[in-house]
Amino acid sequence: MIKRNYRIADRIVEINSIYDGVHAYCADYQTDQKADYSVIISQEDIDFEREKLTHEDEIEGLPIRQFSDSYL
Repeated sequence: MIKRNYRIADRIVEINSIYDGVHAYCADYQTDQKADYSVIISQEDIDFEREKLTHEDEIEGLPIRQFSDSYL
């Protein structure tokens, strides 16, 4: 797991993730301050998000979108 802290909306959030992508998105907000909240992103979370997006695409009659695990 990759773990870093970020200041978002005047709160310090610790993000624990499998992939580095989320950390690249948040790089400008990185801090070494103690976290107020902790978020853990697991493979199960990624799988759930993929299923949810697939279901939404089916309901809307859209082609099923494909996203990488690191994006989700």
